[in-house]
Amino acid sequence: MRAVRGTAPRPPRVRGSHAQEQAVGKAVLGGDKMIPQQPDERPGRNRVIPGGTRLRRLVVRLGMAPPSTGMAVVAAVGAAATLVGAGALPRSRLDPATWDSLSLPWVGAAFLLAATGFVAGRLYRTAPRMSLQRPAASGRPVSAAPWRPAGSTDARRSLTGELERLVRGLRLQQARALLLVVDIDRMRDVNAVYGYRVGDALLAVFERRLEQFRAQIALARRLGGDRFLVLATIGDGTPRLAERILARLRAPLHLGGLELNLRISAGLARFPDHAQEAEKLLRSAELALDQAKLAGGNRLVVYDVRMDAAFRHRKLVEMQIKRGLERREFVLHYQPQFDLASGCVTGVEALLRWPGRPGGALPPGQFVPVAEACGLIRPLGAWLIDEACATARRWLDEGIRVTMCVNISVAQLRHQDVAGLAQRCLERHR
Repeated sequence: MRAVRGTAPRPPRVRGSHAQEQAVGKAVLGGDKMIPQQPDERPGRNRVIPGGTRLRRLVVRLGMAPPSTGMAVVAAVGAAATLVGAGALPRSRLDPATWDSLSLPWVGAAFLLAATGFVAGRLYRTAPRMSLQRPAASGRPVSAAPWRPAGSTDARRSLTGELERLVRGLRLQQARALLLVVDIDRMRDVNAVYGYRVGDALLAVFERRLEQFRAQIALARRLGGDRFLVLATIGDGTPRLAERILARLRAPLHLGGLELNLRISAGLARFPDHAQEAEKLLRSAELALDQAKLAGGNRLVVYDVRMDAAFRHRKLVEMQIKRGLERREFVLHYQPQFDLASGCVTGVEALLRWPGRPGGALPPGQFVPVAEACGLIRPLGAWLIDEACATARRWLDEGIRVTMCVNISVAQLRHQDVAGLAQRCLERHR
């Protein structure tokens, strides 16, 4: 724990006694487990916070001094972490490591700053409420600014505006650049298996790893969820910068005794080759990312102009699948399975087909990946299982006894209770 030296002659008086401050520090540092705001990537160096009742009841108000003294109020209530007040935090008041962590986008870390001039502890919680901008080189105080949820319309508009300003500079300098949009594959599975606190810690480390390339990149921002944007100028020393960034991001991650091997998908677009406007450049990189996801993930895909037509086609097919389910355009074809010794049919495999599609039939290899990507695989797969069970019932009534096999999408298995769904269908058609 490092002391924070102040320039004021004496710290201000605050609500709560020094003994209470010590009790708070002990509760945070020695009580319930917590993940640090800067997770250590070495095995066994981090502990996972369980969110017990002690921390849920914890309310910390460690003092508010006039802005000139550089103190701040930090409150932590339940699952929320909030920076209260608009007091400035001069760089001279905090050590460089603390400033570095404060200047990054917060992932629910509340710094508990005691008015007596020391850092009482850090509380790692859920989504942040406010963030701090990095101070200027002069060291002038920078006031706290409202934090906008990543992925919101105004946040994306602000990001696009910042990207556009950088692109204008590239245009004036006749420079070249790459825009990389990165996404963590199966992040939902991480949250489901290990909990959102581990997921938040993963994102914090992810941001820290991107910070390691700050000397080589012009912009690094979180787009929302588990998606990040990186803009870097292309020079003699950066021919393989995207590959080096992805290699660093994919390195095994150790949190709370867990080893996580990250699968990273990325789309890359180049300025000015692929686009000369910020919005088009971002859209091109995102189209390349979508293509990486459709190809199985964990890969880098460079934008190609043909992806625009492919995107429009996917959106058309997506709309047609939804309409086709409503109009019952899908059918099952049954491929027989033979016993070679006896020559008898012992079973059938139900194969999904779409002969009623407007514009002509489309093979499963083309419409199933679209259904998986947009989430329509769940109602489509549910219909397939129910229809196969209904057909098996009709055949049994006609005296035909064969084994019925169906193909299930991995995406459906991951996001739907397929066993329970099949059981309900069997009971319905008993």
